[in-house]
Amino acid sequence: MICPGGFSQSNRVKQNPPDLFGNHQQFVKIQCEHSVPSYNQINCLNFLLYWTSVLAEENGVTQIPSVSWKLKGESAEMKCSHNKGLGYIQMYWYRQRQGQSMELIVYKTPSSEPDFGSVDKNKFSTVKEIPANGSLTVKDLDTEDSAVYFCAVSEHSVTELLHC
Repeated sequence: MICPGGFSQSNRVKQNPPDLFGNHQQFVKIQCEHSVPSYNQINCLNFLLYWTSVLAEENGVTQIPSVSWKLKGESAEMKCSHNKGLGYIQMYWYRQRQGQSMELIVYKTPSSEPDFGSVDKNKFSTVKEIPANGSLTVKDLDTEDSAVYFCAVSEHSVTELLHC
């Protein structure tokens, strides 16, 4: 995690610490001070933080970026790839907001339309053209979009019913 300082429009707003480095499992505290006359409130955190889980390399699934800072109103894209084989065509994207349980955002295969389930499909887009790669984009970012985002893959299986 990198929390760089220096985003103020002037030198009248100070962030302490000015720069912050850590990992996605740490809690951080950032303080802001200002010397702007007649301001009784100043919003120092103008950026939204997206925590994304990077699954262990030994699982063969990689998600990037691991942390993303974006401005409100922008879009954020996350990419997922795996080396588990061509049979792993199913991709799932989940999110977990602070204090809430995990929620499925979308299910996708290279040959299917995305299944957004109960989430607003206008808020998200997904691409998966080949079995090994896919992406999720969160559009028009707002504070409620700040969450941990997870990518998962599974192997395609076919079940046949045999009638005797």
